[in-house]
Amino acid sequence: MNEVCIIGIGSYGPSPTSKEVSFREGVYEAAVRAYSDCGIDPRKDVDAFIACEEDYNVGISISNEFSVDQLGARLRPICTVCSESLAALASGYMLIKTGQFDVVVVESHSKFSNIDTYEKILEFAMDPLYERYLEIHPYYYASLQARYYLNKFNYNEEDLHLVTVKNKRNGLKNPRAKFASNLDLKDLKNAPKIFDPLTTADIAPNSDAFYVIVLASKDFAEKVDSKPIWIKSIYWCSETSSLLLRDLYDLKPIKQVSEKVYEKSNISNPRNQLDFAEIDDRFAHSELLHLEGANFAKQGEALKEVSMGSFDYEGDFPVNVSGGYLSLGVPLDAGGLSRVYEACLQLRKEAGRMQLSNAKKAFILTWRGVPTSTYCAAILSNEGSI
Repeated sequence: MNEVCIIGIGSYGPSPTSKEVSFREGVYEAAVRAYSDCGIDPRKDVDAFIACEEDYNVGISISNEFSVDQLGARLRPICTVCSESLAALASGYMLIKTGQFDVVVVESHSKFSNIDTYEKILEFAMDPLYERYLEIHPYYYASLQARYYLNKFNYNEEDLHLVTVKNKRNGLKNPRAKFASNLDLKDLKNAPKIFDPLTTADIAPNSDAFYVIVLASKDFAEKVDSKPIWIKSIYWCSETSSLLLRDLYDLKPIKQVSEKVYEKSNISNPRNQLDFAEIDDRFAHSELLHLEGANFAKQGEALKEVSMGSFDYEGDFPVNVSGGYLSLGVPLDAGGLSRVYEACLQLRKEAGRMQLSNAKKAFILTWRGVPTSTYCAAILSNEGSI
C-alpha cells in the first residue's frame, strides 16, 4: 500500500472566458505546466490517465476520447470519472495504492463560456418524476436553504454577506482570482437579489479553467526533482439526489466524508491539528454549512465566528485564503482540483502574497453543487516520508 503524493500541478485559468483556446488546447496548456513542474515525460513516465468531465458540459458524447492527445496519453489506459474532480483524484490515489501504478495523471476542466443553457443541464439532473416538471431553477433550493439557516439560528441577511466580503477580499491577494473585489456590507445591502436572500455577489459565478495534477508513489517521487505534497486521506460519498428528500440543514454527507478523512489521518481535533481549509463556497451560506458539518464550528455558530474574524487570513483557522469560488469562480466539476491546486501552492510555500506562515496540513471539502449531494474531502500535508 504505497504512500501517494502530488508531484506536479498545472493550470490554465481560471477566467470568465477563454475564447483564445479550445477545451483541448486549455487542457494541453495545463498538462505542459504540470509535467514541467515535476520534470516527467508523459509518454514514458505515466502509467495511467484519468479525465474528469461531464459529457453534457462538454457538449460531446464520450468526451474523454478527446482528452487523450493533449495529455500525451498515447498507448496508455485512460478512464473517465463523471463526478466532482476530487473523486477523480481519489480514483488516481487508489490506482497507485494497488501497487500496479507509480504515476497517474488526473485532468479536469471547465469551458463554461461554451454553454448556452447551463440551467437546463442542471434541470435535467433533477428527479424526472417529482421535481423537473416544476420548471424552476435549481438555485431556488439554495435560496430556501440560505433563508432556513438564517431563520433557524436567528441571523439576518447582512450577517450572511460577511462570508462574501471575507472571501472576495481574500481573493485580492490571488492573481488567479478574477472575481475578487473590495466590498463592504453597504455595497451588498443594495445589491440585487437573484435568489432571495442571496444577492448576485453571494453566488459564485461560473468560470473557465483547466487543471492537471500528477500523482506518484513514494518510490517514484524519490527519483524526480519535485516538492511532494502527501495525500494523507481522501474520501467521497453521495446521499439522495432528490431535493424533496433532503433536509434544508443537511449535514449528514458532510459529516461522513469529514469524519472518514479525520479517522484515516488520526485527527481528533481538526481545528487544532489542521492549519487551513479550502472548502466549497459557491453560495455564501455553503461555507457556513460546510464549516459546521466538518466540525470547524458548532452548529449555528459558523457565522458568528466569521464575524469575529476566526476564519480570516489572520484568524486562528484561515478558510478560503485563495478567495474561494466567490473570487475564483466555479469551474464546474474541476472545482475539486482547483481547491487542490490552491492548497498545494500554500503547502509548497509558493502562494505569494496570500502565503500563510505555518501551512503544513490542509483540509479540502468539495461539493458537486445543486441538485446533487456528492461530497468529497481530503487532507494534504507537506510532511511525508521524503
